[in-house]
Amino acid sequence: MSINPDFTHPIALKQLCLILTKDYEKLNDFLDKNPLAERPEECRVLYKLVNPEDKIDVDISRVSSMIKEDSGGALFPWQLFLLVHLDKHEMALDFLEENIKKHTGQIINFMNIPLLKPLHRYERFQKLLQTTFRTELLPSNPEIQITSPATNALMPGAEADMVLEILGKGMKEEKWFQNPSLSLRELAENLTISSNQLSWLLNERIGQNFNEYINSFRLENFKEIALNPANSHLTLLSLAYESGFNSKTVFNTFFRKIEGMTPKAWLRSNQF
Repeated sequence: MSINPDFTHPIALKQLCLILTKDYEKLNDFLDKNPLAERPEECRVLYKLVNPEDKIDVDISRVSSMIKEDSGGALFPWQLFLLVHLDKHEMALDFLEENIKKHTGQIINFMNIPLLKPLHRYERFQKLLQTTFRTELLPSNPEIQITSPATNALMPGAEADMVLEILGKGMKEEKWFQNPSLSLRELAENLTISSNQLSWLLNERIGQNFNEYINSFRLENFKEIALNPANSHLTLLSLAYESGFNSKTVFNTFFRKIEGMTPKAWLRSNQF
């Protein structure tokens, strides 16, 4: 950008980088001052979806309309990113598959786009990887060395499977998520692996970061106990705290991201 500040590709890349590095102030300033920025409104909404814990004034109520109204033409697949982080993963995979066939723009880099990591755990995504990047499609050249993403794994596949089994059991049977101060390091110690290994395992094998993974269990626990008539005398916030959430803001933000409505509205629509 210092060589050519009007080069649109790095402009859009910078937008994505500022989302991933959680710097809304810089992102907002960049979008306001750069007339070549891609899809500014979608970009701000995507920031909020990716970083729900960040207390920023961004209205995400139009996100469904943004997806429907997107007519293409952008360098990056903003529609796809929004689908992924609204947790509409089947729709996102449909979109991805269709646009891979069309060789659409930056879609060809889908293996290495961090915003698509939540899709990595699906068999459909893995099949798209295998089909799109088959080694027989490459020219025969002894100087080209093909490195599989698996070589970057922080633990062997069999060990990863074993750790995931222990992790699942700890969450479902021992309810580790109910500890409101649970940290990445503490959870890693429970599994006798390093924090880096656990972070890699959650991202690459489950497609979620630590907070997303833990809060998803807390959310399901909250929904279960909130629908129990025996708990009708308790406030929704007290049930959220009982489920492991330690902040009203985090609870409400995460709930809206996953369910698309407030906890109170969800409870009304699910009570019989």
